[in-house]
Amino acid sequence: MTKKLTKQILQINQKIGASLILIGTAFNLQDWSYGKIILIFGIILGVSSLIYEKFIMKD
Repeated sequence: MTKKLTKQILQINQKIGASLILIGTAFNLQDWSYGKIILIFGIILGVSSLIYEKFIMKD
């Protein structure tokens, strides 16, 4: 993959991760059972994208 395509994928992953964090937080506030799972998945997706972009894909 090219660097441009990789950056676009990383940005999409970060946005999805941020959305999942917000959704998971809302579910936790409602005391729904899947809130923590969604929150953890969003944190993992967002943080892994940031780490990959900042440390592995240095320009």
